[in-house]
Amino acid sequence: MPISALLGIAIGLAGGGGLYYANKHTKRKAVLTASMCFVTAWLSVGLFSGGMHEFEEAGEETGDVFVLHGSFWSHKNFPMALFKPFGYSDSPSALQFIMFWLWTTLAVVIHFLMYTVSTWPKGENGKPEKIVLPKIRLESH
Repeated sequence: MPISALLGIAIGLAGGGGLYYANKHTKRKAVLTASMCFVTAWLSVGLFSGGMHEFEEAGEETGDVFVLHGSFWSHKNFPMALFKPFGYSDSPSALQFIMFWLWTTLAVVIHFLMYTVSTWPKGENGKPEKIVLPKIRLESH
């Protein structure tokens, strides 16, 4: 078994164990919820932009937005390879760069909408009451 596989397993177990411990022993659940939401959204953004880059490699690639030189910065080498699932690249293509920020914007907007709905007044059955928005009348002249 390659050393990189063992290292990946160890990092995964450490991260999972840390999350489990935090979930069981944290008194401030709002902080835990917010941090988990942030990490999950960031992982979603990174995986989506990386997946779009893989589709791009199958066809014609767009140009690089910027390039970081040096083996330390390479997303294929340790330690920066740990950040690859979160969207890190030492030379992101234009498509990858745009998809990263579009998916980030979408995640923030959806989170804001879901938070807004969760703050609506609750009815007797525990579900949010229906909110009636004012009707807009358009008159033709």
